[in-house]
Amino acid sequence: MLTRAQIEKLAEIIRKHASWAVWKFAGDKYVDPADLDRLKKEGLIPTDVQPSAIEHAFVLGRMESLLKEAEWKNFSWDQLLEATTSRHTELQQAQIAAAQFSASITLRGLFEDIQQGLYRDLARSTGKAVTEAVVKDRVAEEIKSGVEQRKNYIKVANGLIGSIKETKRNWHRVASTELHAAKEKGFVTEILSGEGIYRRADGPDSLVAVTPDPDACTDCNRLYLDPSTGYPKIFKLSELLANEGTNYARPWREHARPVVPPLHPHCFCRVRYVPPGWGWNDEGRFTVVDSDRYMGHLKANIDKSIDILKKAAPEDHELLNSAQKDLPTTQEIDAAQSPDEVLKMAEHIKKLRDLYNDDPDKYREAMQLYYYAHAKAVDLMDQETSDAAV
Repeated sequence: MLTRAQIEKLAEIIRKHASWAVWKFAGDKYVDPADLDRLKKEGLIPTDVQPSAIEHAFVLGRMESLLKEAEWKNFSWDQLLEATTSRHTELQQAQIAAAQFSASITLRGLFEDIQQGLYRDLARSTGKAVTEAVVKDRVAEEIKSGVEQRKNYIKVANGLIGSIKETKRNWHRVASTELHAAKEKGFVTEILSGEGIYRRADGPDSLVAVTPDPDACTDCNRLYLDPSTGYPKIFKLSELLANEGTNYARPWREHARPVVPPLHPHCFCRVRYVPPGWGWNDEGRFTVVDSDRYMGHLKANIDKSIDILKKAAPEDHELLNSAQKDLPTTQEIDAAQSPDEVLKMAEHIKKLRDLYNDDPDKYREAMQLYYYAHAKAVDLMDQETSDAAV
């Protein structure tokens, strides 16, 4: 049997490695300063401040929301590291801090379960050869090898849990859920920012869908898919945000509400921005399904664009001949047979538009036709190319 002092020593070992895990996921601010200093002295963590795994996941979500499909598929770890070094806005900092805090609380709870499990095992171990050295060496070995070999967080986590053989929640679920939550926060934050490609979005009233993971559970499919079509439902982002923190009532299945993923532990459903007038057609393709609504949204933003361009210094434009000055009609755009043909028409419209800076009505007409042509081009594209265009 172990003495009380030995049991307390084992608890201290678990505390130390809990601190390492919290540092890895949430960062320096969420670790007791004394524990942080000890980890640095023992060489288990670097002495300089580094982005946490949660921050990396958050930035990864931002990049997914900003990049085209082909760029996203080729996005590398080095590019992520570079993106993480950029300065965060106040909104982004607040979202990262919230995700880090959530991860730190969850991890602390996990290690409390581990510690209590250790006590229960020791109480039942009178017939087993359980010693302080065995447990200490196994735990320390997993963490040390994980740092030295740069194992990913799941391998380190599963190795540690396998060593002490007791927990109610496993590391893989905690790690993957918290990181995915941070990633989705990053995606949503870009929509809320109203900047860059989301400058024409409606902030918290922007339309979004949640696409269930291929292995999604019945609850995610029930909350996120339209039962009549089987395609994703469309929500206002504010609706999903307002539901956060409400899914704790019991019985859970009866009270669960759609939220920004994850809906539950080990949920990998993803948020998707839905431009006004877009959705899933009868064939399950994501495209323009309500052209009036789509054009109405564009018209509402054209006046803003006119004001911005009016304030800019006008550039000298090469005058086109009279035959080129006529804008194409919607019928001519509809008659095009390929996306490339329509996109060429859109570029022609754009050149003409720039000649109309002193004629707001003509400029507005050109802007409407320009966006109409782009919508038509996307409708002619295959699904992958269409996703990239959106």
